[in-house]
Amino acid sequence: MYKSLFKVFKSAQKGLCLSICISLLLSCLIPISNESFAASLEGTTDKKEVKSLGGAVLYSKEQEEEYYNGLSLKEKQLLKEKEELANKVLSDYKKKINVKNQKGTRSSCIYVPNFFIIPSQYYDYCVPASTASILYNITNIYYQQPVIFYNIGYESHLMPQFLSERQSQHMYSYISKYNYTCDGMCARLYSTIAYAGVPAAIVIHVGPGDYWYYQTSGNLGHCVVVYGIYDDFSSIMIGDPGASYVPDCPNYYSFGKNTVYAVCSNMVF
Repeated sequence: MYKSLFKVFKSAQKGLCLSICISLLLSCLIPISNESFAASLEGTTDKKEVKSLGGAVLYSKEQEEEYYNGLSLKEKQLLKEKEELANKVLSDYKKKINVKNQKGTRSSCIYVPNFFIIPSQYYDYCVPASTASILYNITNIYYQQPVIFYNIGYESHLMPQFLSERQSQHMYSYISKYNYTCDGMCARLYSTIAYAGVPAAIVIHVGPGDYWYYQTSGNLGHCVVVYGIYDDFSSIMIGDPGASYVPDCPNYYSFGKNTVYAVCSNMVF
């Protein structure tokens, strides 16, 4: 009798352990509302206030070229298709601007509906937080930032693969500032937001002379999410995952295209 009870107890114990393990795994991928998520983060972030932000590795032109050369044929083809779309957007944009100027019509903002920025869990977690924000706004699933950091670290190069493997609405690509002009930057952001209906990300490098809410740390950049852009490219809407670490920096703000282009080092679009 006692042996039978012991077997039942051991079986129940194994089942409980399995249940706990499954629960822990599922906690990495949980659909939640904006309100409940914001509440769940209270008290869990590293609240260190900083005068500068950093957490995204910046590369030289040579390192960027090495990255492009290492792309697969499929990735190169996808990037080529996006370049062609951006060129079309740019061509259409110039025509629209001429018409708007002649008619005196007002510009309108194209944006991702109900966009929500997820704050960085740590002050240098801008890449994981931006990645989590993009995925959350597409899938309504929150990916734990330490899990993302384990996969991609501070490398914005690695964001496209992580993003593309976890949703099918939009396949992301990476491009550096060496390969686009100011209007080219806007065209890529516009095509991502207007045609795919998803956010993009940019890595900024802000120096003492740049107009921004903060500077970035030395040779590191800071990753933010772009969720809106005016159809005349005049202004760009940004969600900043590191805002809570900088005094007087809002979570959401906008700057003119020239201001953004001056600090934009690369983008994921």
